[in-house]
Amino acid sequence: RGAEGSNRAGSWEFNIDLTAVQTVDFQLKLGAPITVRAVDPSGAPVAGASVVAYAAEFHELLEIGVVDEATTGVDGTATILAPTFAHIAVDASAQGLLPSWVFRRRLSVNGGNLNFQLSEGVPSTGQVFSTSLEPLSGMDVSAWAYSGGAWHWSGLQRTDAQGRYALLRGTQYTRIYARDPEGNRVHAARFLRGVDSAAIPDLTMPQGQPLTLRVTDDSGAPLKSKVWTYSLENRSWAFCGHTPADGSDLVTNVSTRFLL
Repeated sequence: RGAEGSNRAGSWEFNIDLTAVQTVDFQLKLGAPITVRAVDPSGAPVAGASVVAYAAEFHELLEIGVVDEATTGVDGTATILAPTFAHIAVDASAQGLLPSWVFRRRLSVNGGNLNFQLSEGVPSTGQVFSTSLEPLSGMDVSAWAYSGGAWHWSGLQRTDAQGRYALLRGTQYTRIYARDPEGNRVHAARFLRGVDSAAIPDLTMPQGQPLTLRVTDDSGAPLKSKVWTYSLENRSWAFCGHTPADGSDLVTNVSTRFLL
């Protein structure tokens, strides 16, 4: 990250072979000074909300890609130095308010303002299991929650040793997703209407079976294509990725019974 008082935003470098290099150079570019204001559904300022700027090129969004972070004061505002191409998140989950995001936003080095109105969420808990009912730890869980007339992304979290997770559901609809960061298990998903209980129905993630795919047109030329599968074991759709346009294979995991 840039030094205190610097106008240079932080930067990330990945896939560095430390057996080949002893020095890693970072080029820090001018950042975008952004003032973020967070208010609750009534328009009152939200103090103590976490404001985080991510480099938009990276999509793990756990702690990977964080460039700057701050906490809103009593007036509901915080100032961050974001990259000029960024995701910005405001999170006051501890106060029962759904996180709010702007994705892939182009920002000016001359600065600007972003306003977030946070919606109410419903604290909920759930668990992730294998098909043999063993709790699965270390699975990524996220949700899209509909509340206050808009969809809100929960961010990513990991299940604990008992396969448990906690998040805020929307007051109207919630889509919950679980995926294996190691890619060994089939994704799981649920769509929930309203909130009839604080408990979320269990998610089941079958062991995946390797599948190699290549897509071509009628002349045999490779096509870049989106690939989705539907598991008949846990009744969940999963996005597997894109088949490469250069003709190489896409390797993914599917359940033993699936639609493609």
